[in-house]
Amino acid sequence: MPELDGGGCIYGLEYQCRALCSFNTADSEERASFLVGTQSIKADNQIHWLEYDEEGSIVRKKRVWIHSEGEIWQLSSCPSSSGDGLFLSVFTNAERKRCAQVWKLSSNPEEEQSLSRASQGMGPKEGDSSSDEEILSATWHPFESNKLISVSRNSLSIHDIQEDKSTPGPTSKKSMSFGSWNPHQNASTFATVHEHEIRGWDLRSNESVWRIESPGSHIVRSLDFNPNKQYYMASGGDDGRAHIWDVRMSDSSPLGSYDFGHSHWIWSIQFNQYHDQLLLTGGSDSLVALSSLSSLSSEPYGEEGEEGDKSLIEDGVIRIYRDHEDSVYRAEWSTVDPWTFASLSYDGRLVINQVPRGVKLKILNLV
Repeated sequence: MPELDGGGCIYGLEYQCRALCSFNTADSEERASFLVGTQSIKADNQIHWLEYDEEGSIVRKKRVWIHSEGEIWQLSSCPSSSGDGLFLSVFTNAERKRCAQVWKLSSNPEEEQSLSRASQGMGPKEGDSSSDEEILSATWHPFESNKLISVSRNSLSIHDIQEDKSTPGPTSKKSMSFGSWNPHQNASTFATVHEHEIRGWDLRSNESVWRIESPGSHIVRSLDFNPNKQYYMASGGDDGRAHIWDVRMSDSSPLGSYDFGHSHWIWSIQFNQYHDQLLLTGGSDSLVALSSLSSLSSEPYGEEGEEGDKSLIEDGVIRIYRDHEDSVYRAEWSTVDPWTFASLSYDGRLVINQVPRGVKLKILNLV
């Protein structure tokens, strides 16, 4: 039986929420920090910048910005070190159309960490019925801070925020909902979700290069590529199971399908960026699961060293966290602390937890 746990550090927001991402600037890398965006239709929405103090086991509010553009559906920070202080929001505007905006955090101390627009807005322009398609989601390029890709219902667009221009990408007759950028092979591949189907696109030719069908034709709700093991990808969705795929074998079954304790949809699945045997999932059953898949990770598995493989964590659920009372839409690892993660439920509850100490010591081969 996996360990059951509550007792994480809780921060409550006034409005409903779906958007969460890790966010640290160059001068704030000592502690894990996160952005949370609200989704209210009656009031100005907000972006909260929160910092986790591990020593005091508390969550501190660093800053709150008003996001008057509309309800926030997604937040994503730039992963490149050259994109310090950059993040994007995907939101519904006053005309109920989905758009995106890139923001830049001011580095001037006199401006009290104010936000400014770092580019032209992407998506439909208010009052212009002939403007671009709605943007359902957007993803930063893994290495280039000036590039991101947006997903519309039937097309992808690649945006250069430095040049302030957009280039058409692949198109699909089958509707798309979101996607994930493959960080390997010079980030030349992007995966999109089409309900129960996942497609890989070569961005150099705009051609589909592989296609995966979700087991049982269940809708896919989340997708993530293993950052340390080429070709490996995780998906989660309406069957409540985590699936690991090798995209080179797209016509076959997944490498593994795992029950991590979820009784309903998985809305979020994410590999740990540093220790990819650790997998984080969150679902509409209000649970967050921390699991291990050592056998499919980049870590050696089944090969003992001189003193045995002390760092081996067996496959399966490590701990289930029951801090939430509503659907968990996002569960995110910190980008600066590999042992800290946050989860966000629809009722506005953010919870920050850590990998159990015993697991951490075992992975570091200190026990």
